[in-house]
Amino acid sequence: MPWPQRRGVESTKRAIVFAGRRHVGYFNRLPGGSAPSGSTSLPSPVHQTLTATLLLAALLTGGCSTSDYLAGFLVRPPNGGKAFVDPERYRPIIFDAASHHPVTGPPPAILAYYLFEPAPARVTRHALDDASAADPARAALRAFLAPQPGDPPRARVTVAPWDGDRWALRIARGRLVPNAQPARATVLLLQGFGNRAATSDYLWHVAAWLAADGCRVVLADLRAQGDSTGPSVTGGRAEVTDLVQLLNHLQAAGQLQGPLGVAGHSYGGGIAIQLAAHDPRVKRVLALSPLVDLRATLLGGLQHVAKEKRPLAWAAIGWTIRQRTVENALIEAGRRAGYDPAIHNALAAIPRVHVPIDIHQGDRDLATPLSETRRLLAANPEHTTLTLYPGATHAAWLRQDLPQLRQRITGWVNLLAP
Repeated sequence: MPWPQRRGVESTKRAIVFAGRRHVGYFNRLPGGSAPSGSTSLPSPVHQTLTATLLLAALLTGGCSTSDYLAGFLVRPPNGGKAFVDPERYRPIIFDAASHHPVTGPPPAILAYYLFEPAPARVTRHALDDASAADPARAALRAFLAPQPGDPPRARVTVAPWDGDRWALRIARGRLVPNAQPARATVLLLQGFGNRAATSDYLWHVAAWLAADGCRVVLADLRAQGDSTGPSVTGGRAEVTDLVQLLNHLQAAGQLQGPLGVAGHSYGGGIAIQLAAHDPRVKRVLALSPLVDLRATLLGGLQHVAKEKRPLAWAAIGWTIRQRTVENALIEAGRRAGYDPAIHNALAAIPRVHVPIDIHQGDRDLATPLSETRRLLAANPEHTTLTLYPGATHAAWLRQDLPQLRQRITGWVNLLAP
C-alpha cells in the first residue's frame, strides 16, 4: 500500500535495515522548508476569502440555512463514505494484526480494527526543529531513528510526528513471544472524530504502553471513520451497538481475555462512556478529553478551530452561526442519521455507568471545556474521577510529559487487572 500522504506535507518513507532488524519511520519533507515538520500550512488569505464569499452567497441565495449546511457537515462520513474494507490496506509495522468485522447497525457497516498484542515497548521523544528541511535537523532525526540502548530485541520502530506538534515519538516494540501467556486484560481503544487508526498516530504510544503492561489492545475505527464503512456517524446510537457486536466477535474468537477496559480520546472518549453504560463486560473506562454533549460544546469547538485554521473565513460567516444555529443543526443531523443528540451523548449515559470512569484532560481544553467535564463528574460522582494537566489543550498533553502519562497508564491497568 502507498505510504500515507498528509495534507500539506509530502511524507517520504524510509526503511533502515541493520543487524537483522527492520526499522521503519517517515520524514516529513516540506516543499521549500516553509513550515515545521508535522504541521499543516494554513490556506492562503485569498483562498479563505474566496471560500467564505462563495459559501455566504450560497447560503443567502440558495435557500439553504446555516443550520442545514452545518447539519450536512455533521452527517457526512468523515472518511468520505467507504464501500468496503480493503483487506490489503496499509498497516503500520508496529501493529501486530489487522482485521475487520461486519455489524448490523442499522444501517449495516463493516468495522476495521487492529491489534497490539502484549509485548515490551520503549517510547522516546524528539524535538522537531522549525528548519526541519535542513541537513542538521535531518541528521538528528536519522540518529533518533537509529538503534538505541534499551530498545527491545529486534525492535520495530516508527517515528510519528503529529499535525501541529513539535514532537516526534519513537515507538519501539519487541517481537511477540511464541506461546505467551494469555493477555492480562483487553482494552478497546477509540480515537477521536475523523481519525484513521492506521495513520492517525497520536494514540499509538498509548496503545504500545497498554500492550507493554500485558494488555491486548483493540484499536478500532468507528463507523464512517478511518477504514470502516457506514453512511454517517450517529453520535453513539449505532456506534455502541457496533462495538458490542465487535466485542461479541472477539469473545467468540477467544480474543477477549481478562477484564475488559475501554479507553478513548475526544469523540472516542464519549463513545467509551456510552458503551460502559450499555455493556456489562466493561469493567473500567479511561476517558481522555472526552466529548461530553455536542449541544453544549459544538459552537465553542467550531469557533476555536475556525479562528485558528480559517480566520478570514470565520470573520466572513461566523456571525451566521449562533447557539440556536448549532442546536437546530444537531436536531436536523440526528433526523437524517437516525439518532437523538439529547440522548446519544456521554452526559446522558454516564448516570447509568456503574464502573470506574477515569477522566484525563487539559485545563485549557476548548473542544471539551472543563466546565462541561465537571458536568460529567456531577452526574456520576460515585464512579468518576478527574485528572487535570495544567496548561494543556485538547490533545497536546498526550505528548508533553511522557513519564507522568506512562505512570498513569500503568496505574490504570493495575486497577483494571489487579
